Amino acid sequence: MRNRPAAAALLLATTALAAGCNSSDEPTPPPGTTISAPPTAQYLETSEQTVTKGAERDPNDPKTKQEAYSESLLKQTDPVEAQMKKRGITVKGRDEVLWTKPGAYEKPDIGDEQTTVDACVVRNSRFIDEDGNDITADQKGNPLEKGTKTLIRYTLTTPDGGKTWLIDSWTEKGACDAQQPS
Repeated sequence: MRNRPAAAALLLATTALAAGCNSSDEPTPPPGTTISAPPTAQYLETSEQTVTKGAERDPNDPKTKQEAYSESLLKQTDPVEAQMKKRGITVKGRDEVLWTKPGAYEKPDIGDEQTTVDACVVRNSRFIDEDGNDITADQKGNPLEKGTKTLIRYTLTTPDGGKTWLIDSWTEKGACDAQQPS
């Protein structure tokens, strides 16, 4: 490979940006936030469906990304994906969601409602450099084997009072099992 360090740095930047640059374990609610349960079970079901659709989407189909990602996440990922394409990095395969579990719900006094969803994701998508090498990495830049099961916490926002949810960021939380915890 001609420029492995540059490709690795780009992949690390991609991973961090795609994750919404969230380096903390828990998101900090903004001042004036009211944390409560969502008003209906439909909120939970819709947000979990969005996570499944977003995580399992075809990485080469921009329409599915636009349907699942928030505007702020698109502003972060689009330039990085353009750089990857320019450097000959492609994405092959698709991830699989084994299970989802609703998390915290927040309704700030100002701004969009938010909810979190934890998902056990089988990492089958691969980042391939121009020489055909698999350069897939986790959010910390460590090599990631195909089929690794990763617990990912997705943060979602809703632009329309919970009718639809959009992925705003995600954070890898560690390994998970195919069996959903109770």
